[in-house]
Amino acid sequence: MATPEELNRELSSNIELVMRNYFPLAKKRGAAYSMGDLDGSAGSSTGVYRGSGGVYLAKDNATGECTNILNLMSRKFSSWAETHDECRKLCGIVDVKPIMVSEKPQEPAQDRLGAIRGTDTFRYLNSVRGLSESTLMKYEVRTHKRNSRHNENFWAAKFYDPSGDLVMIKSTGINKTDKDKKDIWSTAAYSTLWNWNICDANTRSIAICEGEIDAMSFYELGATVPCLSVPSGCSNLGWIENDFEALERFENIYLAFDNDTAGEKASREVAKRLGITRCKRIEIPTQFNDINEMLVAQHNVDVDELFESASTYDPKQLRSVDDMEFDISMEIDRHETEEESNPFLWPELKYRHRHGELTVVGGYPGHGKSQWVYQSTLNEIMNNHRKACIASFEIPAKSMLFNMMWMNSGRRPTMETFRHQMKDFVGSTWFIEGQEGSTTTWNSLKDDFLYAHKRYGCDFFVVDALMHISNKDDYSGQEKIAKQAAKFCVDHDVTILMICHCDAKKAGSGHVPELEDILGGQGIGAACHAAVMLWRNKEKEKKIESGEDLEKWEDAPDGKFYVPKQRANGITIYRDIWFDKRTRRFSVEPMTYPEVMGF
Repeated sequence: MATPEELNRELSSNIELVMRNYFPLAKKRGAAYSMGDLDGSAGSSTGVYRGSGGVYLAKDNATGECTNILNLMSRKFSSWAETHDECRKLCGIVDVKPIMVSEKPQEPAQDRLGAIRGTDTFRYLNSVRGLSESTLMKYEVRTHKRNSRHNENFWAAKFYDPSGDLVMIKSTGINKTDKDKKDIWSTAAYSTLWNWNICDANTRSIAICEGEIDAMSFYELGATVPCLSVPSGCSNLGWIENDFEALERFENIYLAFDNDTAGEKASREVAKRLGITRCKRIEIPTQFNDINEMLVAQHNVDVDELFESASTYDPKQLRSVDDMEFDISMEIDRHETEEESNPFLWPELKYRHRHGELTVVGGYPGHGKSQWVYQSTLNEIMNNHRKACIASFEIPAKSMLFNMMWMNSGRRPTMETFRHQMKDFVGSTWFIEGQEGSTTTWNSLKDDFLYAHKRYGCDFFVVDALMHISNKDDYSGQEKIAKQAAKFCVDHDVTILMICHCDAKKAGSGHVPELEDILGGQGIGAACHAAVMLWRNKEKEKKIESGEDLEKWEDAPDGKFYVPKQRANGITIYRDIWFDKRTRRFSVEPMTYPEVMGF
């Protein structure tokens, strides 16, 4: 990711390259530079020096003008967009690309669109919604003809993506349905913000509203910042993935969502993914639910003041109780949700993969840790609609995906079936695979996780395994990684499953591992929010393989599922488990076909 804030840091880290390529007449003086002016002419009246936070600043002492390194670079290019693109290249910033990219729909036909002036649709938007003809013209609003038992009159919004292609037409009836819902229809759906076409190459700030009418209402009220809208309500954030690169260049993103819990929740999620320091929540006066209500009421509002007073979601270390109202409401909602149902792999157990938690998954080598993690991740993807990013260092990503495809369908993928089976994972699963000869650290992995979270909305992460991102005997380093991983979960409200190995010397004793048996010391167990231990009944496998005491061992479990720690509820779980070779799945109930039981 390369927001203006991040580009300032990257440019400052490459200051010698920047100055050599773009300000060759500047003279180096220690860690600083001097030149004649902000355009880089020869002289000494302008200084370029490291400022607070390590970001370089340039100050022209003759005029008193001071600016950061990214703004200084913008003087060398024709637009802000070009500045952003060229600085990314200079710093070697590239974006991670998904394995399979969804294609944009073909340009929709516009033959059912018509002029809006003088129509019933215009009278509704003008007299009921308060939108002037000039605003409707600027936003290219049209009438639309279609069949509906609820409406005869519709207004249409044309959606252009950031590259200027018309990708969707959305039609809305002027009356609601019998069930008090909006009468909405669209061409082939494509999730992108509405109104990209009013942004130009020098746009540095935008506002994002919860609906098209709110965006037009903000403009009607006098907003000078381009006002865009989410395509389908505040709960669907798929537009972030498609528009991510185009959104990176903006210095300020103002969020003008509705004055309700859903709007506040969406604002926080958008800010978390696009950057909490540049996303600012516009506070609509409390007597109004949205911007259009404020417009229709002809409320005397200073729009400039709304933008100037917009606040960020910067985390505060010192917080008053009344600041926590929203957080407490979310905590109550979480507890009530947990009481209603359990989305875990085995719902009868009082355990779940919670947001904001690091779970350590431990066990001896070869005891099924990764296999259980595949199954658990699969459940989160398919049944809980979460998006997963798996860092695969121990097992190749292709093998992990093959196993998950097998589990999902209940049969081994074949040349005839695998393409169809893969489609179930497109848009929900990403892999980070270790490269041969390279060393992955927690810091680099954390950056990859953060990118996957912000761009693709991933909220379920797997590290397989801790030993591959730390030195074997560096116990203090492993404890530090666990603490930072736990903080990452809390800061971004995500889940991490981190696979850890237990002391193999105890494996032969039949001892089910405890948290303190994890290699790396007790600090790992102390840092995690929850822990899961997997144990494989090797003795059973040996006896059955040798043909000894078959009747005695066939009824024995294949292993143990043990939860020694849950910070959220304090409940310990200790259950027998069985492994089905046919489906590659674990179960807490014995199989009815023993010939396929066992690892």
